[in-house]
Amino acid sequence: MWSKNTQKYLEKILNHPGLSFKKINKYKYLLYCNDLKWYLWPRSGRYQKISSEGVVSEMYMGELKDFYHRYLTGELDLSENFGKTWSNEDDDILYDMINLAYTCRQIADELKRHPKSVAIRLVKYFDDETLHKLLTEDMYDVPVRELVDWR
Repeated sequence: MWSKNTQKYLEKILNHPGLSFKKINKYKYLLYCNDLKWYLWPRSGRYQKISSEGVVSEMYMGELKDFYHRYLTGELDLSENFGKTWSNEDDDILYDMINLAYTCRQIADELKRHPKSVAIRLVKYFDDETLHKLLTEDMYDVPVRELVDWR
């Protein structure tokens, strides 16, 4: 069942001026707007960008409201990788960078993510909520390995 908010923003997206779409199946849409294309799964909030050469990006996740305001109205100015799901390759890089004593900020730069996103992933990676309290903005420049050793 669709929530009212999801339905509301799906309608806003599909009725946005200049946007055309094709319903691929029950769950997936192909959107076209201003030379940009996306695959959109409204129920889950997943989407993929499609380049002009037809290359499909990695999977992103977020609220339909954020998708609408970020890509269609331009009201949200989020980092390029905001909402990008973490791949196994990203996790491997994360692990290697922890071993090499990189900081949260350095890891974020390497993975082209926001330091807060990396901090949240580290909490999940180590399955320890106490790390969440340690990884504040003040600690983004401390090697992650040291933070883990402090526990």
